[in-house]
Amino acid sequence: MTNFQKYLKQFDEFGVVEEVHFPLTFVEGLPSVHVGEVVWFDNDEPGYVQSLHLGKAQVALLSNHRVRPGMRVARSGTPLSIPVGAAHRGQAVTTLGQPLIPGASFGGTLEDRPIDIAPPHVSSRAHVSRPFVTGSTAVDLFVPLGSGQREAIFGDQKTGKTSFLLATARAHAESGGVVVYAIIGRPWSDVKRVYDFIQEDATSQQNIILVASSANDVPTLITLTPFSAMTIAEYWRDKGTDVLLILHDLSTHAKFYREVALIGGRFPGRESYPGDIFHLHARLLERAGSFNVPGHDNVTITCLPIVETVRSDVTNYIVSNIISITDGHILFDPSRYSQGQRPAVSPSDSVTRVGLKVMTKLAKELHRKLMAFLAHYDQAQKYSHFGAELSEEMQQTQMIGARLTQVMAQAIYLNVPFNVQLVISTMVWQGWANDEPEEAAAQWRDRLHNHYSHDAATAKIIDELVTSSDVSTFIERLEKRKQYLVELCHSETISKKRSN
Repeated sequence: MTNFQKYLKQFDEFGVVEEVHFPLTFVEGLPSVHVGEVVWFDNDEPGYVQSLHLGKAQVALLSNHRVRPGMRVARSGTPLSIPVGAAHRGQAVTTLGQPLIPGASFGGTLEDRPIDIAPPHVSSRAHVSRPFVTGSTAVDLFVPLGSGQREAIFGDQKTGKTSFLLATARAHAESGGVVVYAIIGRPWSDVKRVYDFIQEDATSQQNIILVASSANDVPTLITLTPFSAMTIAEYWRDKGTDVLLILHDLSTHAKFYREVALIGGRFPGRESYPGDIFHLHARLLERAGSFNVPGHDNVTITCLPIVETVRSDVTNYIVSNIISITDGHILFDPSRYSQGQRPAVSPSDSVTRVGLKVMTKLAKELHRKLMAFLAHYDQAQKYSHFGAELSEEMQQTQMIGARLTQVMAQAIYLNVPFNVQLVISTMVWQGWANDEPEEAAAQWRDRLHNHYSHDAATAKIIDELVTSSDVSTFIERLEKRKQYLVELCHSETISKKRSN
């Protein structure tokens, strides 16, 4: 018995397709159907009701299989849902929760959850109280995030956004959290890149879930992808696991939603987007945050939605909408990218409305001082063509700024512990590396990271240093350890000797 026959027998109610404007159909009949309900055509293809108007149901198709006027439609009585469960962990799934790779299967039981639900009530929400560490100095120290924050990622094409997010995903997976990475209507080459990334690392295989729709999928299905990803993230949140949700990207999602809306005869608004595009994205992103769920307190879904810009224009309609909804944004600067800085984050053009509140007193004060220094350095760069004619103070600023920029630039997938970031940034800021070539600052960071990761004694010293209550005390304690720390930064073998 087909699904159509099953539900026709159960409800004894059917409608008839009156019009088809792919990927939408208009069905007359079905007097008891509800918005969001799944329906089945008599060729056993599914759809779901988008809206009801004057006795007709606008039904969105969920596959590229065509339907024809005159076909019968049966209601299912159930909202659009996807299967979720532990079996998805480390897997690649479609928007509807099925295996993305042909021939693959899931082991274990799954439960169905509706994909479009109201955001959690304020009574179930908790304060964002813990930092979210990406492993990147340019973000953790200069644009800090909180666990449960919604931070938009803005940037033009080819500015390193995906590389940064993949590195962040790996860092979160290594910490024991679950990552849900949603690819929304992108080319298959983008899907393959993320899938290959997951497969090359054992930890990523265990803790990253890929939810993907390609540009070849039916537009109505593509518009559901971020909601499916959020539903999977909520399943893991309810299990007491901190989740990182990456939405790649909402600008593409908005374009497909606009296409479907125009086909459906919706009145176009600004840039031809329908009037509810803001509500759609707000309804989605409000489901992220920090929550108290039964049996678990302060469990988080940290959401990083990507929005693509053109020439770094943040006045674009969708970009400005996302700015209004989220708790800040990170801007990837094309000029920094062309200069070789990775990640190409512009701290001065980025905003975090939550992250500073969860930083320690030392980290917060150091953040303010370093941001002020970088602003001074950017001004000093305008006079660099004067060379030797510059004052000694200006030359010092340029030397330190150039080396601090090297510390902020790091190799893809390099996950630098936050305590190491605090120490090496302060060392460079205090001019300890001024007698070294510019690129030596990055080598100092990598060697200090290596020692911290492999030598328990070094890790203990660095962890004790960052317990300082303020920057002046921190610098005093660093000065007492200066010789030891500089030796570490010049040595590639000390950690190996100590580990033997």
